[in-house]
Amino acid sequence: MTIGYTVLYAGIIAGAGNTLEVTGNSGAEFKTYSASHSFGKLVIDTVLYTAGSGGTGGSDTSFGRCPGTHRRRHHAAERGQMRENNSGGITLSANRGITNGPAAG
Repeated sequence: MTIGYTVLYAGIIAGAGNTLEVTGNSGAEFKTYSASHSFGKLVIDTVLYTAGSGGTGGSDTSFGRCPGTHRRRHHAAERGQMRENNSGGITLSANRGITNGPAAG
């Protein structure tokens, strides 16, 4: 999906074989309130992907299904950013490979 502003998404993004690709303008943000998504891979280009909102709601599965074994490039951020917005913090599984920079996508 391509966004040009802040999107607040309260639904569940499902489909273990699917890739959630979020692109947009600099300054655009995709906030997900749900803590239980099951998409297979996350690709972020230029936007900010935020797990949780208002200090609650984010968890490891806010970033999609957790792979059973380590996956290189499970999350890719090319010119984009990921953050958590949960006052308790979020511990990500060691199986989530995160790649940043031009080779990410």
